[in-house]
Amino acid sequence: MVSGRQDERDVLNTTDCPAIEHQATILHEQFVALRRHRLDHRKLKLIDAAVRRLDRGEFGVCEECGDPIPPKRLQAVPWAAFCIACQDRFDLEEVQAEPDLLLTA
Repeated sequence: MVSGRQDERDVLNTTDCPAIEHQATILHEQFVALRRHRLDHRKLKLIDAAVRRLDRGEFGVCEECGDPIPPKRLQAVPWAAFCIACQDRFDLEEVQAEPDLLLTA
């Protein structure tokens, strides 16, 4: 049986030229597979960083302000490196730097 992840990788390995009416669907599936891979890779990097903070005894402390990260936040996002206030500030700066990140209706 082929896993869902394998199906996503197979979409990226398409070598034949599909009919024109199928190209949009295939391109969308490729976009989704690449996006998912990028998000998974980013999450793994964040988890690895959290493990390193744990090894150094710095887990649960905001890397920006040094305040404790609330336990509820760590339960929801165990790899969190920042308290909510600092994360909100970083998110706002990121959106201001790249306004295309905002979805418009």
